[in-house]
Amino acid sequence: MTRVLIADDQRLVREGVRKILDADPAISVVGEATDGPSALALARKLRPDLILLDNIMPGLSGLDVARILASELPEIGIVFLTVDPGSRDLALAAGATTYVQKDAPADELRRAVHATGAALVTRRRLSGLRPDWRRVIELLLGSRALTEAQVDDALARAGAGESLGATLTRLGLVAQAELADVLARASGTPLVSLAPYPEIAAPIDPTESRISSPRLVDPVERDAARLLPVDIARGMRVVVTAATGGDGVLAMADPLDLAALAEASSVW
Repeated sequence: MTRVLIADDQRLVREGVRKILDADPAISVVGEATDGPSALALARKLRPDLILLDNIMPGLSGLDVARILASELPEIGIVFLTVDPGSRDLALAAGATTYVQKDAPADELRRAVHATGAALVTRRRLSGLRPDWRRVIELLLGSRALTEAQVDDALARAGAGESLGATLTRLGLVAQAELADVLARASGTPLVSLAPYPEIAAPIDPTESRISSPRLVDPVERDAARLLPVDIARGMRVVVTAATGGDGVLAMADPLDLAALAEASSVW
């Protein structure tokens, strides 16, 4: 039985969600919250398996609630209810396992709850795995890109010294582009280009002015980004974001990592 807390400031939404979940005998709704602070209070009191969380609520936004829960009660799964598909990355960066649009079919909501429940079970079962990879597996399970059986298969067939990412792509369980996308969302860090920008005619160091500037946005060409294998890019924390002939634009994953900046500059 998956115990669920519903948090939404609209009564009709809460009633509709409860009706959908009550139709599933494997799901039990243990409470309802009408705003951000009450969602936190009930999560602390009831300790549900997961919380269905609206983003726009009085007191605290759903993103704020998710960040607090991810830090304070990481064992609670988070599923975002949203009307804006553009908020997906923000929700996942805040700690959500998956998200569901409010106008999605009832079966989609129930599947998201079950997928998140499976991800939580796997998270506990894989406690020996690196935390960052547990998060990646959780996101892949939450999006239903992987099943629990496939995760077990990958772990059982991993080669000596082979990373989990390499195993997943070698076995054809996850496409490299999809894995790269999940890795980016799991890390939640922007890419910072090391190529000169015309505005300042110099490479961009990882400074606050660079990070906060709305003008210096790095275009990322998918084909160029795949020039480096996922494992190498992940290990060195760099990626090629654009390429023309023999020249390319190199980016680093952590804009505040000066050591990575120096290493990437020397390699490129």
